[in-house]
Amino acid sequence: MAEVQSVAPLTNNRRRLFVAAAAFAQRLIAPSYCQHCHDYCPSSRLLCDRCGPALDSVPLPAPSELDAIPVYSSGLHQGVLAQSVRALKYSGATHLAQPLGQRMRMALPAALARIDVIVPVPLHAVRLAERGYNQSALLARTLAKDLRIPLLATALRRQRATLPQAHLGREQRCDNLRQAFAPADITPGSRLLLVDDVITTGSTLRSCSDALRQAGGQVVCILTTTQAPLPPADASRAPTDASVALAVP
Repeated sequence: MAEVQSVAPLTNNRRRLFVAAAAFAQRLIAPSYCQHCHDYCPSSRLLCDRCGPALDSVPLPAPSELDAIPVYSSGLHQGVLAQSVRALKYSGATHLAQPLGQRMRMALPAALARIDVIVPVPLHAVRLAERGYNQSALLARTLAKDLRIPLLATALRRQRATLPQAHLGREQRCDNLRQAFAPADITPGSRLLLVDDVITTGSTLRSCSDALRQAGGQVVCILTTTQAPLPPADASRAPTDASVALAVP
């Protein structure tokens, strides 16, 4: 009887390498598609030539504040942008980090305050192993290249696993993230740009900025791909501007 050899489980590094290789192979085998009409378009773009102008004409949301820190977003979490963020986050569409990051760059003011490093919101080690990549770090990498500002992906550490925020209420979100983040590699006095994919109540970003502040860092501004409109009961505390819809005809 032939001996059956056991297969060693994938380590975290091997799993991340496998996910990255699979995503690369998918881009080689299958063409990329417009995130609205699903016709072919280059992987460096969200939309094809026909759909692109509609998104370009949508005004950027007005800046808001989170604990006196200015918050900028490239659009509401609706339509094409929401679909693209979900594809990047959950479907391995890592090539979308480039066009999404470039649109995020447009949301920053021309007279941007001096920034020393760009810091992405981290994933817990377990979630990172499952997904194979951190979508916020991919977005931050595009921004770092475009802005010519160093990326410091190790500035924050997610020291405990938390429940997914999407289905939690405001108070539950705050409790879920209490002491979830810890500074790991921060030079005191550094001026930081904090990057994430979506802002809803601001609980995640508030927890991150608090941890960075405790280590002596200064969060100059926050930048997200989208901001999620909240229910009417929370509208007075929501990041603005909930009146701008992001839809492509």
